[in-house]
Amino acid sequence: MATKYDTNWIMSTAQRMYEATLRYNSRFTIEKAIDRATERAKELNEALNNPACTIDEHDNIIELYDFSNIQSLSVYGSGMYCGD
Repeated sequence: MATKYDTNWIMSTAQRMYEATLRYNSRFTIEKAIDRATERAKELNEALNNPACTIDEHDNIIELYDFSNIQSLSVYGSGMYCGD
């Protein structure tokens, strides 16, 4: 199981999240930031192990779909329209 998002990533992300949110929400705690960063790290690690997902340079999960078996949904029927 590949894990890129470990405790160092969680702590640095939680610190940045806490500093950015504290200006607007004084009740936001570092514990909440750590919980959210841990949750995000879990999602990202699961995406790393899923062959249908990739992660971009901004840590966004991108799901790849295989559209090869999808048929045309033309109102004219299959093969009856120039886009089919």
